[in-house]
Amino acid sequence: MNATDSSFAEHRPGPEKFPTVVQVLARKNSSRTKDKNIREVCGLPLIAYSILVAKAVPSVDRVIINTDSERYADMAKEFGAEALFIRPPRLASASSGFDDVICHAISYFSVEEGCVPLKLISLVPTSPFRNVKALEGMVAGLDKFRWVKTAAAIDADWNRVAIQNGSGAKFVAPYLQDNDNASIPTKGTGYFSGMCLSRWENGPRFMLHPEEKHIMFCREKSLVEKNFLKMFRIKNPIELIDIDHEEDLALMEAVLKKRLYDFGVDLC
Repeated sequence: MNATDSSFAEHRPGPEKFPTVVQVLARKNSSRTKDKNIREVCGLPLIAYSILVAKAVPSVDRVIINTDSERYADMAKEFGAEALFIRPPRLASASSGFDDVICHAISYFSVEEGCVPLKLISLVPTSPFRNVKALEGMVAGLDKFRWVKTAAAIDADWNRVAIQNGSGAKFVAPYLQDNDNASIPTKGTGYFSGMCLSRWENGPRFMLHPEEKHIMFCREKSLVEKNFLKMFRIKNPIELIDIDHEEDLALMEAVLKKRLYDFGVDLC
């Protein structure tokens, strides 16, 4: 594929237009539960929970749907999301890379609107339990960090885990109990993933395909390591619910009916 090198100056974020954009990622084909992203739960399709909470965050300027389905796009618009484009088939499979999906969205803003967002945040509908105030804090984190993401601690019996050092083996559990900020193994969640496009040294470098109008990050881009990543650890078990099977949808419905979670905004 022929591509031309393009500096970030040509796609500079423009705060005067739309400093913070949230995109809700909703692929049509699901390998386990058909059309799970639009399955109705307590009167709302699954994608609506992410859209409505995002729209309630004060610092969010635009909410868009990033999907490969016209049907999903039309449904998202009913709840206030913009449907700016339909994702191409090469980005609509289970093997499609997250980076490629993000860069395709940046491509749209750059080519079609002439300016990319200052902050671009991705939410996955299958992590439906989010709090408005918590999201606002994560968005604010992008004022200082290049990336802000969420993660969950890996489930393990830490009472049986020890670290060997110069003074012998020490069990991990007492340290974790005394230090809330302890660094322990984590896995990412779909709760929040944000990037600040202005916090790159001279901006990130892009490869701009002139025919496909598709931007890709160059792997040799120069990064400033300071304030690179802020990771928020998700501890609320309800917020860790990941919709993958029918049982997960039933669990979500039970939580909603019993009013066990506060979104920070009235959704129903």
